[in-house]
Amino acid sequence: MDRHLIAQGAEGKVFLGKLFGEDVVIKERIARKYRHPLLDAKIRQKRILQETRNMGKARKEGVPIPAVLFVDAANCVIFMEKITPGITVKEFLLKAQDVSKEIMIDLAHKIGRNIALLHNIQCIQGDLTTSNMMIKPFVSLGAELNDSNDIIQEILKNKDVGTVYMIDFGLSFISNLPEDMAVDLYVLERAIGSLHPECSSLFEDILEGYKQNCTKANINLTRLSQVRLRGRKRLAFG
Repeated sequence: MDRHLIAQGAEGKVFLGKLFGEDVVIKERIARKYRHPLLDAKIRQKRILQETRNMGKARKEGVPIPAVLFVDAANCVIFMEKITPGITVKEFLLKAQDVSKEIMIDLAHKIGRNIALLHNIQCIQGDLTTSNMMIKPFVSLGAELNDSNDIIQEILKNKDVGTVYMIDFGLSFISNLPEDMAVDLYVLERAIGSLHPECSSLFEDILEGYKQNCTKANINLTRLSQVRLRGRKRLAFG
């Protein structure tokens, strides 16, 4: 199969490839050599099915997520819709210049809404970072978007980020615990603080979008305050 690697993480490799002649994203769970092969296959198959179930459940709730096109459970491979044109939120925040407050609030509220809808169905994404979110802009008639710079200019021109997709559910799980939802948010807060320190109000604006759409926002945000306190203590005392 003709495909090329575009990303690799702790859990898997991500490729661009073809399925029935169409461009797709292919995710393959990495085998663990330290585990017995039969046990390793069983664990990876279980996780790949859990990942696709959570993606399907979230799509039904209205969360923008790439469609799962085919699952090869035996080989632990998922074939997914390619979001095009698309740019990760991380790349947008790092590359875009002179972004208006209007666009930043639009982006933040859409991220917050997506997380809220996930938490409403007790789905914990497990790895909320700006790398795991993609922007698909509205494309003006006749516009040609050939690279990330073109996409950024289209967003700035439209003063609207378009649709924000959530990607990579490899660490997702189901939980109704406010603690797990708060930790989900805290992971994102830390990621933004580390990678995008110049975006000082982004996370607070995300929480505004979250509060408007999450049915248990007050409980989860109260727990988030407690998780933050524990995090600060760990940083202070090791």
